[in-house]
Amino acid sequence: MSSRSLMKHLANVRRNTPDISEGVPIPAFSIVQSNLPLLVQEGSGTVRRDGSGAGLEYDATAFIPPDADVRPDNLHDQRDQLILTHPPALAGRTYLVKLVVDESGMGDHKTAYLERVRKG
Repeated sequence: MSSRSLMKHLANVRRNTPDISEGVPIPAFSIVQSNLPLLVQEGSGTVRRDGSGAGLEYDATAFIPPDADVRPDNLHDQRDQLILTHPPALAGRTYLVKLVVDESGMGDHKTAYLERVRKG
């Protein structure tokens, strides 16, 4: 069974593509991929990024296809956003991408560590 068959959620990927007005970049997010298949699992924790022992805290983990273009940051210093579109009960739930890695090393999927955006 491939991991893609387990990706029961769908999300839009939004990326900062700023508008440069009078030399000042103004954040402007646009959808760069619609209905990305993924599996989101809520649960906070800390992942070690390197040998320094520095930890990265997260609120959820997403398993995404290995060819998905999902970035923790870009040229404009803004994290991609994942906005769930399916299932309907979770539609609109938004996460910021903090880290994307191929933990298995097998190229079957990537793991994204996420920060949930709380409304209000």
